[in-house]
Amino acid sequence: MMKRMSKNCLPLLAATVACVALSTHAYPQTVKMDHPASSTKVERGRQSTSADAPQAESAPVDTVRQYDMLPQLLSQAWHEYQEQRFQEARDLFLEVAESSKTESRDNARLGLAYTYLKLDRQDKAIDLLENLVREHYKTEETLPALINILLSREEWKRAAALLQQQSASRSEKLSAAAARRFLYEQFPGDFDLAARLAWSAFRQKEYEQSTTLFKELLSRFPASEDYLLGAAFSLQKLGKDEQALQQLENFQAPLSAKARKTRDDLYVSLNRKAADAENQQEAHALLQRAVQAGSKNPVLLAHYGWSCYERADYPCATDTFTQLTQSYPDNEDYLLGLGYALQASGQNEQAIRRLKNFQGTLSNKANELLTNLYSTEGQQAFEAGKYEKARHYFGQALGRTPHDVDLRESYGWACFRLENFGCAQMEFEQLLRENPGTEKYMTGLVSSLQKQGENKEALAVIEQHPAIRSPAIAEQQVNLYRSMGNTAYKEQDFAVAEKYLTRATQLAPDDEETKLLLLWTRHHMGNSSGLISYLQDNFDSQGSPETAKTVIGLLEAQDMKEEENQFLEKLAQSEDPSLKILAAESIYREVGPLAAAQVYNAPETCYQGCDAVQVHAVPFFRSKKGDNGLSRLDVYGVSTRLAVPWPNANIWSLRLTPFQLSYDNDKDQPYSGQYYKMLQQPNMPFQKNDDTFDVWDIQAGWYHEGRRSYDLRVGMTPENGPIASAPTFSLHISDKKWKLHFEHQPVRESVLSWIGMEDPYSDKVWGRVLRSGLSGGYSFDLPGPYWLYLDAEYYSYNGKDVEGNYSLHSSLSTGRTDQWQIFNRSIGAFLSAAGFDRNSDFYTFGHGGYYSPEFMLVTGPFVSLKTSECKNFWLSGHLSAGYSYRQTEDAPHYHQTHTDPLSLSRSASHDFSGEYQGDSSSGMGVNAQLKGLMRLNDNWFFGGLASVENSNDYLDYKAALVLSYSFSKNRTFCGTERFFDSLMSLF
Repeated sequence: MMKRMSKNCLPLLAATVACVALSTHAYPQTVKMDHPASSTKVERGRQSTSADAPQAESAPVDTVRQYDMLPQLLSQAWHEYQEQRFQEARDLFLEVAESSKTESRDNARLGLAYTYLKLDRQDKAIDLLENLVREHYKTEETLPALINILLSREEWKRAAALLQQQSASRSEKLSAAAARRFLYEQFPGDFDLAARLAWSAFRQKEYEQSTTLFKELLSRFPASEDYLLGAAFSLQKLGKDEQALQQLENFQAPLSAKARKTRDDLYVSLNRKAADAENQQEAHALLQRAVQAGSKNPVLLAHYGWSCYERADYPCATDTFTQLTQSYPDNEDYLLGLGYALQASGQNEQAIRRLKNFQGTLSNKANELLTNLYSTEGQQAFEAGKYEKARHYFGQALGRTPHDVDLRESYGWACFRLENFGCAQMEFEQLLRENPGTEKYMTGLVSSLQKQGENKEALAVIEQHPAIRSPAIAEQQVNLYRSMGNTAYKEQDFAVAEKYLTRATQLAPDDEETKLLLLWTRHHMGNSSGLISYLQDNFDSQGSPETAKTVIGLLEAQDMKEEENQFLEKLAQSEDPSLKILAAESIYREVGPLAAAQVYNAPETCYQGCDAVQVHAVPFFRSKKGDNGLSRLDVYGVSTRLAVPWPNANIWSLRLTPFQLSYDNDKDQPYSGQYYKMLQQPNMPFQKNDDTFDVWDIQAGWYHEGRRSYDLRVGMTPENGPIASAPTFSLHISDKKWKLHFEHQPVRESVLSWIGMEDPYSDKVWGRVLRSGLSGGYSFDLPGPYWLYLDAEYYSYNGKDVEGNYSLHSSLSTGRTDQWQIFNRSIGAFLSAAGFDRNSDFYTFGHGGYYSPEFMLVTGPFVSLKTSECKNFWLSGHLSAGYSYRQTEDAPHYHQTHTDPLSLSRSASHDFSGEYQGDSSSGMGVNAQLKGLMRLNDNWFFGGLASVENSNDYLDYKAALVLSYSFSKNRTFCGTERFFDSLMSLF
């Protein structure tokens, strides 16, 4: 301020102390006057301290000094002053100030005053200057210097009094406020002084005056924040907060932190006043002004956030509290505000994340909010079917309020919906234990126990709370009895099932489902009459195909054939196609496709067209490889068969088969017939036999399809053979468990055994062996898919001029049958044993030319695959392989020749009485078959078969093609297995 005053050269303070020093001393350097507080002590040789002052002031005047040396001492003192060696200057000025020479003494006193100012000893400087002013010593210099010091010390009244001494027009005694006004008027251009006067007035609580001064300053310096704050503080002290705030809001330059705080404090104060006056609109508007002004004050922002929340402006509240939590992450109040705002806007999961991520320890209020959030989110998840999420949130809430029964109930039901019934049971048990007599808790507990199969425990819970009896509990009790009955029924504990189901029907007599299950239970206990009567009555009243199907199954299971036939007849006569087809389907399963088709030839069923006439053409081939010569057999032929269905599930058939038999006849004199005659008569002419025979046979058949089936075939041995044909027949009787077979059929192992041969050494014929006898088998069901099958057979063998023979055969097989991809698969093992009375496996006279070991054993594994017949194709395969052992007995060369051995030559007699030597052998054997048929279109089918049988004695191949035509649309070939069995018997 003094610097500005010197430059302006005002009338009263025309020059500063520096100007005076420059005009009164011979030193050209300018003396710069600063505020005493800014003076600097200068060192030269040693540091000067205030402790030196008393010593300097008490230094006596050197009496030796001459009077004429004072100018030099004074000049030296000013020199030291200008060099800022103020201690030295002080000592010199003190020495001169003691002189009696007035001019030098006053000059020294002035220099000493300035030096004291530099040494920060204003009181001494003031005393010196006041004496000089009173003595009117250079008042143009001493008065401004004194006033300047007083102003710097804010001694306004003393400064104003000094100024008044220069003005004759004003001599009144001034108060502090008047002194400030007077000084302000005296120095209109000194704005630093004006500011100091303003702040002095403020400190002296002269707020009206400070307000006026700061406003005037602010009008001249609108960018001065210091004057802005002064005006704001003053207005605030006067209670004019709104005007103070407007001053701050209207300020154009950026506000400092202090100004922003002042502004924010005003916002807070005004907001509080408006809130106290219950003027919520004004309170919110003030907070909104603060935010728009860019306030970062957390208190204001918090108030604004809560104001937005109370006004249901949740996005505003969320944004505000988000900003606060980012700036003050450790402040839980702001976190709570954000949590409530997010909750109100439905953002529960985000609110949960915010609260969980809080680093500090949550208060009870925050924990309560978090619990509510978990509970709300859990309820929403539960209602949306997200039970895992619901359980998680309910569990989190329970962890904070473990005694909240509603939460525990919700948690229990979430566990229940997640099928974690043990968890649900635990929750409902605790709830019921703490709140006995509460129906909903007992319902939850009973349901949880029931779902875990603990029905007895569930019933015990109901019985332990007899006071809780409502329709819902009664229904649960019935359900428990029903469930326990169901469980016992599934476990086939039918006595227990009947007990519980009886109780259930007693409590709920109109429950038809339970009543029906009770009847089923009694059915399994051996009393089926009630169930069958119930279902038949139900069918008669409703005509349900499902009920009819069940009745059929029951009648089948009880082997009530007569009742079943009557019921099926009722269905077959119905006009309802669904019932007719139900009857046909049952007949198809129990009887066969022909009988089913004759009841109802339903389209796209497994028996469609099975009651139609069919024609089959079968070219076939067989090659049996054994010893070279007569034991070999090749067969070629074509069989034609006509099958005509007849009412009551009968089929009549006629088969005509021309074929060719051949063997290896590459020797001129084969060892066959009565070979000994050639030895007896060496010159006997040899009659070479034919090695190829074109023959044919005819066969008629009758087949009855039923639960017990009959298959009768009659015919003749092949015609056009060496020996006249003989009648043949076979009868096969079977049901699902057993079979019985009678036959009188040719032995098809060689030309000799099949049609006979002519003796090359006579006019006799022999052979054409017929096998007569019976066989039977029975199948035993084992647990699961396993089974056991036994069969046995006895046959006698007779032919023309062939020694009689018989055989016994038995086999045992076991395995399992299951489904593998599209096949019914059977896997197991077998053991087969057979034996003949005689060994007739030779071609000399009296032998039959068929395999007849004394003992034979074959054992090994097998596998069979077969598709269902109800497809567009049918495929069956069988493979068995195993160990084979056979033993043959000795056999005579000839049987029944009616020749006297004594009449023979030695060589002929030797052959005639000789024997074939028996032997034994073992090895591996294989039997493989593959049969198949496929549907070409609605009427045509094509297929074939191939088989191979190999043992250590022979190798037998068979192959055939099948072409079949049906005179009606067929979905599948009918009776496939039986057809191929008859085909295999041809050759």
